[in-house]
Parts: sequence; C-alpha cells; structure tokens
Amino acid sequence: AMQVFTTQVVGKEQLVNAHGAMSASGSAARTAGPAIGGSLVQLFSAPLVLMVDVATLSIGFLVLWRIKIAEILQTVSRESFVEQIREGIRFVFAEPNLRTLTWAVAIWQVLFHGVLTLQILLATRDLALNAKEIGIGFGFGGLVAVIGSIITPRLALKYSVGPVMMIGFILTACGWTILAASPAAGWGFVGFTIAQMLFQAGVSLFFVTYIAMRQVLTPAPLLTRVTATMRFMTVATAPVGALLAGNLGHWIGVKAAIVVIAVISVILVLTVAFVSPLRNLKINPTEKSAAI
Repeated sequence: AMQVFTTQVVGKEQLVNAHGAMSASGSAARTAGPAIGGSLVQLFSAPLVLMVDVATLSIGFLVLWRIKIAEILQTVSRESFVEQIREGIRFVFAEPNLRTLTWAVAIWQVLFHGVLTLQILLATRDLALNAKEIGIGFGFGGLVAVIGSIITPRLALKYSVGPVMMIGFILTACGWTILAASPAAGWGFVGFTIAQMLFQAGVSLFFVTYIAMRQVLTPAPLLTRVTATMRFMTVATAPVGALLAGNLGHWIGVKAAIVVIAVISVILVLTVAFVSPLRNLKINPTEKSAAI
C-alpha cells in the first residue's frame, strides 16, 4: 500500500501508543519467525528455506521502496560534527532523567548480553533441557512480550510512565534471578520458562516507555543528537557484557556467573528505583513532544 508519512508534533500518550504498537509487532515477529523457520526446515531442506528467506526480504524491500515520505525538514545546523556530538552529550548529562536512563541502561545492557551469552549453556548443561524445552520456554517468553507491548500504553496512561518503567526494570532482574536459582531436573524447565516470561514482560514495560520518554524529554532540534548519544553509550556496552560473562563463566562456572549477574541486576534496579527521579516521571497528555 502506498503511504505518505509527515513529520508532526504529537502528544506524549500517542508516543507511548506508537512505540507500544511497534514493540508488539516486533515481538510477534521474533516469536513467530523462529517457529515458522524451524517448521520449514523440518518440512523442506535448509537451502530451500534460505531461498524463501531471500524472497521475503525482497518483498520487504519492495514494500519499503514504495513508501513515500513527506518530511518537514528542520533548519540545517551550521555547527561542526564534533560540536553537535558535544551538544548531544551535554544535554544528556544535564537532564536528570536522561542521565539516569543512560547509565542504568548501559549497565543493564552489559548484564543482558552476559545472560544472553550464558543462558543456553546453562539450559543445556546445568538444567539438562533439550531443544524442545528451550524452544517452549522462549516461545512463552515471546508470547508474554507481545501481550506486554500491547498493554504497556494503557498501563502508562493509567499509572504514569515512571512507575511502569520501574516495574519493567524490576521484572527483568526477577527473571534473571529465577534463571540463576532454577534447579536441574524437571523443575529446571519450569524455572527457565518463568524466567523468560518475567524477563520479556519487563522488557516490554521498560523499553516501550523508555524510548517514548527519551523522545518526550528531548527538544526537537536535539532529538537526533541525543538519540545517537544515548544509543552509543548504551548499545556500545553490549560486547563488554558478552566478553566479561564468557570469561567469568570460564573461571567460576556458568551457573555461578549467572548468579553474579542476577545479584548485580537486583542492586541496579533497587538503586534506580529508590535513588533516581524516574519513578516520579509523569505523563501530561496535554503537552506536546518532539517531532517524529
């Protein structure tokens, strides 16, 4: 379908709704994709499935190519590239909520990619789960992610963004804690599945509101600079988490390494919840946010 997108100023509640819808569609794709791909591999051969993948990507390219964009351009800045970077960094560290979000999410990304590195080893070696059980655990987690993305906008408008964001942050730590405490044998599968469900629920609640509020708190002229600054400072920590977790798992064992990550995550969320101003962050539906 031919669509035209225009740059406009929207209310905060519309941003939360929009990011919730985007997160829901992404979660649904991440849940359905592996299941469909695995079924196709079982029914056909892997090379044929790769050809199907190429065909779907080609269709996606054509759909994106047909989208028409009518954008209202901002005034071109005459500042140098380095100065624009500095301005983005200055604004992030001057705004208390953005500053807190930046360091908190940076640490969280280290922990997340640490768990991502170790959890399959934990599931197969320590919990003795087979491929089917692991797939079921991830499937339930993906289902919860879709549901969480759908209901997050309603929760944010009813209870305000700050509390919803904090609950999501806490749930991710709860998921990692249960994963670390999961026993072997039959209960290991139950613990692994519950951990995935709690974690995905937390991710939905936190990141839908986090991305929306980052956009709300940033003036339109600085939006690209602030977004780039925060993404670099948070996402750039991902390899650090993977490397540290891999080495830690080698030194003290996979199970013990995930226990360490869980303990740090609990300390992190408690610090953010009780020390930072984020828990009091409110949505005022009458205000307008940056342009999108």
